[in-house]
This record gives sequence, structure tokens and C-alpha cells, in this order.
Amino acid sequence: MLTTVTLNAAVDTTYSVENFALDQVNRVGSKQALPGGKGINVARIANTLGAKVQATGFVAGQNGKFIQHELVREGIRNSFLEVAGESRVCLAIIDPVANTQTELLESGPSIPQEVFDSFAKHLLSITAEGSLVVFSGSLPGGLDSDAYAKLIEMLPEKKVILDTSGPALKAGIAARPFMVKPNEDELAALFGKPVGDIPQVLEAGEKILQRGVEVVVISLGARGAVAMQGCEKYLATPPRLQPVSTVGCGDSLVAGMAVSFLRGESLADALRMGSASGAANALVPGAGQARLEDIKRILPQVKIEQL
Repeated sequence: MLTTVTLNAAVDTTYSVENFALDQVNRVGSKQALPGGKGINVARIANTLGAKVQATGFVAGQNGKFIQHELVREGIRNSFLEVAGESRVCLAIIDPVANTQTELLESGPSIPQEVFDSFAKHLLSITAEGSLVVFSGSLPGGLDSDAYAKLIEMLPEKKVILDTSGPALKAGIAARPFMVKPNEDELAALFGKPVGDIPQVLEAGEKILQRGVEVVVISLGARGAVAMQGCEKYLATPPRLQPVSTVGCGDSLVAGMAVSFLRGESLADALRMGSASGAANALVPGAGQARLEDIKRILPQVKIEQL
């Protein structure tokens, strides 16, 4: 069982607007609204790949009810705690003519400490039978930067994957999760210096391994991803594709790797599955919407190079 945790769940809304322009009236060509937040995106892709998965976290208000209802409709088991306020809306405006993407992200509800404590007990209960837990996304207001770290430390017998940024990432690394997945910008912010070429990526990744994290995966956008575990170091390069939307590609990478780890596959095979899932996600609008047929088609085209 894979459990995904989304502490700041959202309604992900995608508008397709040709020739989108600021300070003008823009007409929407199409609209898509889905349950969102990085952990939910992971759950959706894991479900597409056939894994047994459950989603949890916080939801609020009518948007929260929409999130839960739609996940049930998609066949994804979920067990969220309902809190006061309103779950946020994350709006992506995609211009298919200019090939641009603009995102507007709401903050979401603030979480009191006592509610977080209740969630921690809830998480212990629902993960009793699972073996892998994924924590993804930003922390909601009201929580300290070590919130993920506290939850990770509660699950010493589980493989935990952490995908977040800033102070939450730094604190989370100190809790020694099984895997972290920063991107280039998050890695640069973590160490306070640019991380661009592969040697710099490897150097930064090695520093994280030395802090007790078992697997480090650095997503490099269209350039692919690097995965490191002990002496193993790989670069995955996906085939060249014409992206429709890059929202959720990192989440799809995490999902593919998580499912592979659940199946007991090697780091190289997990990286291949993650890279194929991320690339397939870019072919459709909306986060976590990769089609299984696309993943299967792309999988053998992913180049894995040992570094």
C-alpha cells in the first residue's frame, strides 16, 4: 500500500487560452478542474500504474468536498481530515499558441497545532498496513517548517519519500527519509549556490546522501533526472516530446519511482519508470493525468546512463 500525504490540497483548475494577454479580456477555450496538490497528483499516477494507493491530508469547505468526491469517482481511496476554511484553488493558464504557462496559487486554510496533532495520530492509524509513504508539496499556514520532519520521525519502519522545498525540505532531510526529490532550483536554494551542470548536481546530491537520506533524485526538467543511492548514480533522459503542460511532471516522476520501489525494482528501473511517467504527464493538460498507454510507449525510449 502506498499512502500519499497532501497537507495543502487544492482544486487544480486549468484554462486553455489562445494568445493569453495581460490587462485584456481573454476568452477561455477549455477548462479542467481536478483534485490537486502534489500528493494527490502522485496518488493519481500511482493508481494509473495499478498500485494500491490511498490519499490523505487536509481538506476544507466546498472545495474540499469536491476533492473527496472526485477522488472517489476516480477510484482513489482517500481519508482526509476536514478543517475550517476553504481548500485552495490553483489556476494554470496555458496558451497553446505561445506555448506559455502561467500559474496562480492560493494559500489555503491555516492549520492549528492541535489539528496537526490529530492528523499525526490519524496518519499512524491508516499507514499501519502500508510500506511506503509520500509527503509532497508546500506546508499550509499555521505549521512550522519541521512539520514534515515530525511526521517522518513517527514512521521509522516505513519507506518515506519527501518532495517539498525551502525550510521544510531542509528540516525534512534532517529526519532522514528514504528518498527526497528536489529540482534544480530547490537544490540551489538548499545550498545557497547555483546548481546547473551534472557535476554540480552530483556534488549537491552527495551532500544529501551524507546526511542519511538513502536515495536522492534531482529532476532537471526537459533534461531528465539524476538518481543517486550509495555508489549508484544514474542520469535518465526522456525522448524529445512536444509538451502540452508541465504541471505535475515532478509528481509523476515521484509516483513512478514509488510504484517501482513498492514492486521491489532497482534504482535504475525505478528511475526509468519515473521518467516515463513524468514525460507522459507532459503530453496532456492537467497534473497527474498521464495515460498508461503513453507511459508504456515512452518507457523503453528513456535512456539510462550510469554516471
